[in-house]
Amino acid sequence: AQKYANVHFVPVVEEAPADWQGKVGNVLQAVSDDFESLENYDIYIAGRFEMAGAAREQFTQNKKAKSERMFADAYAFI
Repeated sequence: AQKYANVHFVPVVEEAPADWQGKVGNVLQAVSDDFESLENYDIYIAGRFEMAGAAREQFTQNKKAKSERMFADAYAFI
């Protein structure tokens, strides 16, 4: 991320150890909490088909994401 100023990495874990300092919870909810709108973003998704489908549905319906700017291997199959 230091090499590319426009890349931001925010780790999110569902179950955290006691010393965890980062975000805890569902990654889709974390994105929704952090962004008012996803309208001007390219979104790359890796993960289970169910999660990729849920991301497309939630982000296009609730965060103004454009489906043509969302990319995932899963989208070829769902």
